[in-house]
Amino acid sequence: MPLLYYKTREQIEAYLKKPAEQKLRWLEAQMEFFYKAMPPKAKRIRGKLQKPGLRLLIRGASLSKEILKERKQSKK
Repeated sequence: MPLLYYKTREQIEAYLKKPAEQKLRWLEAQMEFFYKAMPPKAKRIRGKLQKPGLRLLIRGASLSKEILKERKQSKK
């Protein structure tokens, strides 16, 4: 069953009125939660994607050699 995320117009308007700092703190808390819920393999891939100098082209699906190597090792 897909997760549904529904907010009323009033809830959206109330959120828009909150200070940017409060929104950023909420976003950071969400990102921390999602990271803790990630499986180990997803964390390794995410870590590699955050390394400086790594080029990832979404449309061309051009992944670095490290990520391709990770894929090959996970299939074994």
